Amino acid sequence: MTANIPFCDRLLALDCPLLLVKHDGCLLSTDEGFDDAVVALPSAETAVFEDLPAASLAFAGELRRFCDRHWLRPMDDSDPTAPHGSR
Repeated sequence: MTANIPFCDRLLALDCPLLLVKHDGCLLSTDEGFDDAVVALPSAETAVFEDLPAASLAFAGELRRFCDRHWLRPMDDSDPTAPHGSR
């Protein structure tokens, strides 16, 4: 992530959970590029899939678990900012 990429500064400034996913053996991206992203975003979670993530049930499951860990929270009636129906 050291290249001059127009969105790089915005990505590095994000203050939210990130999931970096690598398609192992992908012809369009490199292992080095993924490794650079992991170094640049040390708090990001990572996952590697042999199948194309967009068509992978394993990726869908990992994405669901990632979202469950970070966006779904127990219902707390004492928290007025909690969205109605959050869990």
